[in-house]
Amino acid sequence: SAAKRAEYARLLARAEEVGQGRCACVMVDRCGREVAIGIEAVAAHPLRHAVMEAIQRVADAHMREGLAQLGAKRPRHEEEYLCQDYEVVTTHEPCVMCSMALVHSRVRLVAYRTPDHAFGGLGGKLSLHTCESLNHQFRVLRWR
Repeated sequence: SAAKRAEYARLLARAEEVGQGRCACVMVDRCGREVAIGIEAVAAHPLRHAVMEAIQRVADAHMREGLAQLGAKRPRHEEEYLCQDYEVVTTHEPCVMCSMALVHSRVRLVAYRTPDHAFGGLGGKLSLHTCESLNHQFRVLRWR
């Protein structure tokens, strides 16, 4: 819908603003509330990609709120995952590592602008979001 397109465009502008030329992403919950931002910091550590930074911020928030206990396992019947039903808007296509982290976190949707033909995991090199052998799939939107 036009309203959803406008919302994703607003979130992309937010990611571009916070990234200041670097890869950045914004995560929102199912109500559209911003829950985390991630900004690439690979100069500090090679694994600090924008998506990984945002997922880490969600995990940190869960720890602060007492939603998780260090070293504790969830009951098997519980179906809540770290980023379940979140939408992620990112300036660049997530790499394979970040794409798998999004699969494992159970996001609902990822939207990005700049493709990564060499390492992208959501249509660039691979399409992990549609891989039937994985136990979660999600929708991917790309701006052209």
